[in-house]
Parts: sequence; C-alpha cells; structure tokens
Amino acid sequence: MLSYFSAALQNIVRLPYEKASEDGVKYLAVIGPVGAGKTYVSRHLCDEAEKMHIPASYLGFDSYLRLSSSERKRMLQEADASQNPELVALATNQLEWYDFVALNRDLSQLKEGSHIHRQSVYSKETGELDAVLDVSTQDLLARSNGTAPLLVIDGTYLLHDGLRNLFDAVVFLYANDEVRLERLRRRDSHRRTPKEIKRQFIIAYESQMPYFRLYCESVDAVALNNERFELISANVKDLL
Repeated sequence: MLSYFSAALQNIVRLPYEKASEDGVKYLAVIGPVGAGKTYVSRHLCDEAEKMHIPASYLGFDSYLRLSSSERKRMLQEADASQNPELVALATNQLEWYDFVALNRDLSQLKEGSHIHRQSVYSKETGELDAVLDVSTQDLLARSNGTAPLLVIDGTYLLHDGLRNLFDAVVFLYANDEVRLERLRRRDSHRRTPKEIKRQFIIAYESQMPYFRLYCESVDAVALNNERFELISANVKDLL
C-alpha cells in the first residue's frame, strides 16, 4: 500500500500526461519560494516516476546561476556600501542572477532527446561554481517503453513568457515562512552568518513573491510542504 506521500507524488507525476502534447520528453516543473523543499520533492518525484515505469531525470534551475554565493555576497556588499538605490535594486533582483538564455536553449535541446554536459555550474553544497551539469534525455528515451519519459525541473522563476510554454505541467510548492527560514538556516549555516541568511531570505521574499503573484495563474496544482506534504485546493495568491 502506498504511503500518502508516495500517492500524492504519483498524482503529480501524472499531471504532464493528462494533456495532449507533442511527442518527446514530458516536462514537469516544480516551482516555489526558497526553502519550500523543491529539490527534495523533485528528486522523490523522479523516484516515484521510475516506480511507475516512467524513465525520469532531474534538472535544477540553480545550475543556471551566473555567480557563486561569494560573488553575490560581494555584489550585495558593494551595492549597500554605494548607498545607490539603483545599484541595490539591481543587486537584489534575482531575475538578473540567472542565465535564462542557456536554460531555454538546454530545455529546447533536451525535449527531443539530447545530452547536456556543462562544467563550472553552481553547487548548492559548496555555493561555488564548481559543479558539473550532466543531463541526458537520450538515455530516458532509450529506456522508454511506450510511455514518454519525464524530466523534472525545479526552480523559482519558470513561469514567465518564453519558459512556461515549455512545461507540460507546473506544480507550486509552498511552506510557511518560519519553516522555510529554518530550512535555509540548516542548509547554509556552514557558509553564511545568521544575519546573512536572514538577509538572503528577505531578498528572496521581496523578489519571489511579486513574481508568483504575477504569474501563478498558470500553475496546474498546489502542494503544501510544512511538516507534512499534501496536495491542496488553493489559490496561490491566498498562500503568499
């Protein structure tokens, strides 16, 4: 018998297959604010898909960060020291932190079966540009047996024009502010002070929440991920 968590995840896995679309790899996006648990849930979605005999793989949006944590920290310090509101606004605008051109290119190539290999990408573990991105949908298609394979992409800024249309389904993942801040503390305490972590949380909040309010109407499902994971019937705007 499936656990509630597994059953809920399998319902999410089915979402991309409920819509008629072109042949090729199905894309499922998991979006939400920092600390919502996107990576954890996305990797478990891949595991559940495999149990359902759907070949699946994972792609993290943070792989497309342009700067390391230390470089972003220095940029913020310099902007604060300048006392120039325009520089501060630019430094804290998270939409400027990501390489959307590379992301769009890679997603377009992976859709039809390709292999992406890039070095010097962002690592959540170290905060540096010292990781390797290695994702192959060729392998997924080779393993598929009548069912289109699945690529799960997690991230924050995946809903605006030019990106949302690439995804077959989008689930919005949310957790309460205190839960997300505590997760951020546990994740980043080895490389950031408590004050820096709180500042990071505030920057993320001020950048992400307006974005979600603007684009959240296009999500297909909503999940709450506090102490318990559950699919809920809710308007995203009511959660923010």
